[in-house]
Amino acid sequence: MAVHTSQSVAKAAGDDVARGRSRGTGNPPPPSRLRRALSTHWYAWTMVAPVVVVIGVIIGYPLVRGIYLSMTDANERNVERSIGVNHMPATYKFVGLDNYTEALTGNQFLGTLGWTLVWTVSCVAITFSLGMALANILNRRIAGRSAYRMALILPWAIPGFVSVFAWRFLYNEDRGLLNKILSGGGIDAVPWLNDPTWAKLSVIAVNVWLGVPFMMVALLGGLQSIPSEQYEAAEMDGATAWQRFRHITLPGLRPVSTTVILLSTIWTFNMFPVIYLLTRGGPGEATQILVTQAYKFSFEISPRDFAQSSTWGVLILVLLMIFAAVYRRVLRTQGRRLVTTAPATTVPATPARHSARKVRRRGERSPIASVGLHLTLIVASVIAVFPVLWVLLTSLKPAAYATTTDFFKETTFENYTNLIQNTKFLTWFGNSLLIAGLTTLLGVIVSASTGYAVSRFRFPGKRGLMWTLLITQMFPVAVLIVPIYNIMSGLGLLNQPAGLVITYLTISVPFCAWMMKGFFDTIPREIDESGQVDGLTPFGTFWRLILPLAKPGLAVTAFYSFITAWGEVAYASAFMVGEDNLTLAGGLQLFVNQYGAQWGPMTAASVLIAIPAALVFLFAQRHLVTGMSAGAVKG
Repeated sequence: MAVHTSQSVAKAAGDDVARGRSRGTGNPPPPSRLRRALSTHWYAWTMVAPVVVVIGVIIGYPLVRGIYLSMTDANERNVERSIGVNHMPATYKFVGLDNYTEALTGNQFLGTLGWTLVWTVSCVAITFSLGMALANILNRRIAGRSAYRMALILPWAIPGFVSVFAWRFLYNEDRGLLNKILSGGGIDAVPWLNDPTWAKLSVIAVNVWLGVPFMMVALLGGLQSIPSEQYEAAEMDGATAWQRFRHITLPGLRPVSTTVILLSTIWTFNMFPVIYLLTRGGPGEATQILVTQAYKFSFEISPRDFAQSSTWGVLILVLLMIFAAVYRRVLRTQGRRLVTTAPATTVPATPARHSARKVRRRGERSPIASVGLHLTLIVASVIAVFPVLWVLLTSLKPAAYATTTDFFKETTFENYTNLIQNTKFLTWFGNSLLIAGLTTLLGVIVSASTGYAVSRFRFPGKRGLMWTLLITQMFPVAVLIVPIYNIMSGLGLLNQPAGLVITYLTISVPFCAWMMKGFFDTIPREIDESGQVDGLTPFGTFWRLILPLAKPGLAVTAFYSFITAWGEVAYASAFMVGEDNLTLAGGLQLFVNQYGAQWGPMTAASVLIAIPAALVFLFAQRHLVTGMSAGAVKG
């Protein structure tokens, strides 16, 4: 808690100043405003200092630098650089808003923006609908619920680039399983990734597959926070399932659903790995979204166009900020309208002939309904698990038979042997494990201390910090990657684990700190007060009393931080070059080129990569629902 100056002391100090007795009377002058603030709020500022440094130095400066580059003609040939022992000064020029005018009046940006909007709306709408449906089913008393939940969350536990490569394998037009199944039914092969329309549908399907677990877990936590008595009273009044869903479930989920829709929209709009690894924006530029095109400007075309990339990145940020502002305004207006027009009863009354029927107790259902629910969960679980299972079974086949559907004719570990003996896989694995471990450790410490300070203290800058934590979720990789690259280059941190650890903290800490703040809000403040009575400092209260109660929130933070670092692609691909420096995300890309893929060693690598993520998931999974729902509702 913040230490407040007592009213008597404040009044006395004020009287002294008013009477001018601070001068020439020997009485000490009143403390300055800065000194009073430091003595009053130093606990809070000390706890938020690490996240302020991370955001200010590693996000704030690159953001300002990116905005500046967007108003220049900077490219690979005119930026400051060194060629051997020769140092070449920067020669790029300031061009004002010319880049923005060119982008907003040209066909490339507007065309890419149109597809990006379609991609985002489609993914978020489908993901939310499926997540809502599955969460409602899992919130019932149903046999095998834990097993179903474990299977459905699996796509979230696997690093994104592993999942995308698995789907790329399944989508292969000539040898992929999907077309083999179609050909077995007498249907012509589908050009999943080689036709513009099919490619768009394919990337949407993969992103939905990846996004449903997060949406389902968050909404399931929200459902579990709705008192069951409301449903029981509505059932006794004869309310139908639709009426209960409309008048109890949807209003009860509003705090969670609004948060996850906002976050899902931001993440999908900036979703880099799915497009980059699955289609590279192809065929042609059909699936290129704004963030992948901006990345292409910086690292794939020649000469690399840093100004154009930064311009697109700033425009992405502006679009997301406009969306967030409009979204919050609409929600605020709807909230006021709901308050002023809310009926006296939560669920509309039903005719007597309906309410007179026998009402089943909550949790009971007809046999047909039970079969339907189980079939739905089985189908969803198969879809969730199958790509991962396919990769596992393929890794155990000889490389020559990797694309066949005969799994059990011959089982071998030769893919694993070749992977370990003939590649730098163990080096990549060690690099990734070190980076992910440090990111997780530091991320948990910084996020927990920041979340606690924002939850418990009142201090100048608190509201601004909370908004900054939310807004940083909108920053696209395109606007930050070039300035951060230059910072790391200047510090000698390219091809160094420390460079990626610092960068990954800028991704994971803002979201995790927001979630931890929401979780700490659910812990009674009386516990803090009891710590003060026992003579504990705020630091002591946080460490000895609050953290042991915050295990669900800490589990979510650890899981998210680890998965972020373990599966990140864009920064790892740009910052780490040379086989000895690669992470797993970069190393796995070596098995794929324009002529094909080495499916045997790649599937073996995918299985080994998934093991640490799965272990972290098993450690955290029983806390995920509680931790995420608390963070979404209160944060």
